[in-house]
Amino acid sequence: MNSPQDTFNQYYLGAYKYLRGLCADEELARRLAQDTFLRASVYINNYHGEVNIKAWLSAIIKNQYMMYINRTNSLSGENLRKHIAEEKEHFSEMLEDKDFADKLYPVLKNMPDPYREVYMLRVFGDMDFSQIGSVEQKSIQWACTVYYRAWLMIQDRMEANKK
Repeated sequence: MNSPQDTFNQYYLGAYKYLRGLCADEELARRLAQDTFLRASVYINNYHGEVNIKAWLSAIIKNQYMMYINRTNSLSGENLRKHIAEEKEHFSEMLEDKDFADKLYPVLKNMPDPYREVYMLRVFGDMDFSQIGSVEQKSIQWACTVYYRAWLMIQDRMEANKK
């Protein structure tokens, strides 16, 4: 087995990229990747080689990310639906502003799938989450989560473009 430093050097970049894709925040991805390798070093004695080390690390990555979401996500269930409805109403008003619409297009164009597609189906296609989940062959929760992450990405990118 490789030394912990070799394992870190070999898999850190992949872990960081995976987390960056999940959370769309560089600093958070870095912090969660570091937490992943810290947790891996603590629990290395539990790894007996039954699965590939990369798969084992991926499970830790997912666990770290889900723990972060559970700690920080105050929006769930009915609160999330209410929040999204309020944001959709606010967003519809903003779309009427030509300047805002011109700024939104490049942001949407550069968003990765499935975020762009789910967001466009929800806002422009006026589909509910069950319809989006059905189209994408995923769950309602998946559609809701992807939409919310897309919305956060748009907010972040619009803020960055203001500066």
